[in-house]
Amino acid sequence: GAQRREAGGASFDQAAAAFLRAIRHDKNQPLAYYALGQAYAARERYEDAIHAYAAGIEALRAVGRYAPEQFGSVDNRTDVAFRESRAAGNRSANASSNMGGGASSLSVTDRLRNTARQEGRSFEAEFSLATGSAFFHLGKLSEAENEWRYAVSLHPELGEAWNNLAALYAQTG
Repeated sequence: GAQRREAGGASFDQAAAAFLRAIRHDKNQPLAYYALGQAYAARERYEDAIHAYAAGIEALRAVGRYAPEQFGSVDNRTDVAFRESRAAGNRSANASSNMGGGASSLSVTDRLRNTARQEGRSFEAEFSLATGSAFFHLGKLSEAENEWRYAVSLHPELGEAWNNLAALYAQTG
C-alpha cells in the first residue's frame, strides 16, 4: 500500500537527482531532460516536468539537427538513471492512466531513443506528447490539446498523441 508507493516515490526522487547530476555535467542531453520530466510527472510535479521538457527541447536544438550519434552515446550516468527510473515505475503502485506522464509512460523512453535514431522530428514530438500530458494533469486542457496537436503534426503516426486527443475530445464533448 502506502509504504510501497512511498518507496517508489523515493526511487523517482533518486532518479530525478541522478538526471540533474547528468545535466550539470552536460546541459545538451535531451534524453536526460526528458527522463527528468518523466520522473517529475511520476511524482505529480507537473510544472517541473513541463520546465524539464522545455529545457530538453532547447538541448535538442542545441545539439543540431538531431544528430543520431548524440543519442547513441548518452552518458552512463544517464543510462543508470533511466534504469532506476524504469525500475521505480515498475515498483510504484501509483501508476497513472494513459493520459499521464507517470510510471506507465516511462516505457516511452525506449521508444524515444529508437525514434531519435530514426527520425529527429519524432523526438521533438515525444517531448510535446509528454508536455501535453503534464498540462492535462494540471487541468490546462487547451495547452494539452495544443501540445498533442503539435506532436501529431511532427509525427502523424504517433498513436498515443492521437489517443490522448480523442480521449480529451470525448471528455470535453
